Amino acid sequence: MMSQIAFGKDGVPKEYENQIKDLVNSTLEHLHDTIGIINFWSNIPEVSKLKGALSDLMLLCGINEIEDVAEKLVTEITSLAKVRHQEIIA
Repeated sequence: MMSQIAFGKDGVPKEYENQIKDLVNSTLEHLHDTIGIINFWSNIPEVSKLKGALSDLMLLCGINEIEDVAEKLVTEITSLAKVRHQEIIA
């Protein structure tokens, strides 16, 4: 999803492959560590905190294409995480 939003149909340029893998792993690790709280998605302050942390990951990754669409990525990632909550915390 990140590569589609940031780079379109061309995919991730070879020079960014390792950075994107690290970013995806960091994102998943952060989601896993955060969303396991009971009733997480109903806890607005915690959801906001998660979005802020994900935004920081996107904005500090050093990839202009990711930084340019950081807000959209955070929205899409949190929406997908909500749907796949059980898969992420498993």
